[in-house]
Amino acid sequence: PVLAECRRVLAPGGALVALGEPDYGGRRDEPAELAGLGEMFRNDLASKGADPRMGPRLPGLFAQAGFKVSTGSVEYAWDNERHRGQFDNEWRVIAAVMPMTDELRSLKEREREAIEQGSRRSMMPVHWCVGRR
Repeated sequence: PVLAECRRVLAPGGALVALGEPDYGGRRDEPAELAGLGEMFRNDLASKGADPRMGPRLPGLFAQAGFKVSTGSVEYAWDNERHRGQFDNEWRVIAAVMPMTDELRSLKEREREAIEQGSRRSMMPVHWCVGRR
């Protein structure tokens, strides 16, 4: 209903753009023992009413509302050095949006160890969609 209303009020040829929608369902963490981070993000988003897998659903939702759809995605990757440089900032954000449970503290420590060992990587698809009236 919301997308259909957006389409209705757009001028002919107008566009509705959704940019940078992360696909937490497609998130991958290495080493595998850190996969729980992605699951915690998905659960936290869902508990707040968000759809952590919205990104890949955008084209279908836009098409269903009657838009002519252009879409795509990129895979956003963090290597070990980027994780090292952003570790404190990332964990400040995590602590601000999720309760720091024992499980989350354990994941934080395992991530720190993976960075020290040089094995930390993460990838997450990020989607975009343009709907034209």
